[in-house]
Amino acid sequence: MIQQSKSSNKKIVLSLITLLITTVVSIIGIIFYSVNKANEIAHISKQNYVEATIQEKLKHHEALTKDYAYWEDTIKYAYLSQDMTWIKNNIGEYLTDTFKITDLFIINSQNNPVLALKDGQVEKSNFLSINNEALTSLVEKARQSYSKPPVPVSGILMINNMPALVAVSILTSEYRKPFPSPRPLLVMAIRLDPNYLQVMSKQYRLKDLSFINSNQDNSTVSSVTIKNSLKQTLGKLSWQPERPGNLVLTEIQLPLLILIVIITIISMMIIKISRATTHELEKAYDALTFNAYHDALTGLSNRNFFSELLEKIISIVKRENITCAMLYIDLDNFKDINDDFGHNAGDLLLVTIAERIKASIRESDYAARIGGDEFIIILYHVSSHEDIRTTTQKILTNITQPVNFLGDEVQIGASIGVTIIPDDGTESGMLMSKADIALYECKEQGKNMFRFYSEEK
Repeated sequence: MIQQSKSSNKKIVLSLITLLITTVVSIIGIIFYSVNKANEIAHISKQNYVEATIQEKLKHHEALTKDYAYWEDTIKYAYLSQDMTWIKNNIGEYLTDTFKITDLFIINSQNNPVLALKDGQVEKSNFLSINNEALTSLVEKARQSYSKPPVPVSGILMINNMPALVAVSILTSEYRKPFPSPRPLLVMAIRLDPNYLQVMSKQYRLKDLSFINSNQDNSTVSSVTIKNSLKQTLGKLSWQPERPGNLVLTEIQLPLLILIVIITIISMMIIKISRATTHELEKAYDALTFNAYHDALTGLSNRNFFSELLEKIISIVKRENITCAMLYIDLDNFKDINDDFGHNAGDLLLVTIAERIKASIRESDYAARIGGDEFIIILYHVSSHEDIRTTTQKILTNITQPVNFLGDEVQIGASIGVTIIPDDGTESGMLMSKADIALYECKEQGKNMFRFYSEEK
């Protein structure tokens, strides 16, 4: 009887020990799986974030290059007359110090450098350090742009054996006729050298950010592949990955010991920590999504978001048989503000204009910034053309109120092209084209006005 009792107790103890060991091992296994999964999700999220950041930097670099390529003084003093004093003060040391531009070239119709700058100083031999085949691809693509103003292009090239963000834009001006084809170009580059990568490392929390060759494979680091405009692999941007799962594991070492005795409490802690980690990842994803669809300067929706929105609006118009209006806004003589007061003042003006636009429309309407000084508004479900006319006049009046810069009142004008959905079409490209036509009619007729698109000429 006693032997049977001992045997029974032994079986119970062994069963409890087995159950305890199995439970602890299972929970530890779940913990380590969660740690690795959190690290993996953070790794993928950071990769997507870095890729999106590079694309956003290329877009901003395109906009900067376009601004300088469209600047009359660039053509006059850098391309035509080679005024070295002007070059040094305006596109040499200034661009290097302010925008970290490391290389600048002006290329003539024979694809020869008229001007070559390296780190703000003239150095024509610097042009030879570019991957010429990849640059030629960007040059050809830029010259294929026949829009007004021309559309810049960008990509990543090797300069001085370093990857560089490169943007190319046709030299053009609203004050002179276009140059004959093939047209001269402005090329601006930001080398991803160790100093620039160190700044990015601090700004975007990318520990030990560096550029490595493709054959330097290291499984302990995170990386994104860098390719040029010909889809050729140049190397990788690598950094030490964040391991939020490891941080979690460090934090729960003491509770993990208590876990052997109080399994339920530890289980609740794991669930809580897992939820917190998931919440942080969701917050990071939401922030990334917001940045991808909004303009960083004004907070308005950007071109990507507007393109998707316009397609949805057109579908709603067809389905519900309503009328909407699209207002294409271009600020008049915005370049003069940048020239007279500087680009910081220009940015402040754009923010002010965005606030005035938002204050002029209803909550059901939509506003976006789609270019340097270009905005789009969708007036949703309007009753009549007269309502559109009244709202457009209100927007124009608010936009053109004087702005104070350092004690000086500046009057800004705006031209607005208006198209009606569906009266002027139900295809997004056609609507944008017609709004652009109406806008340029305003420009031709004296600016600071709005016009509805009309088939009659």
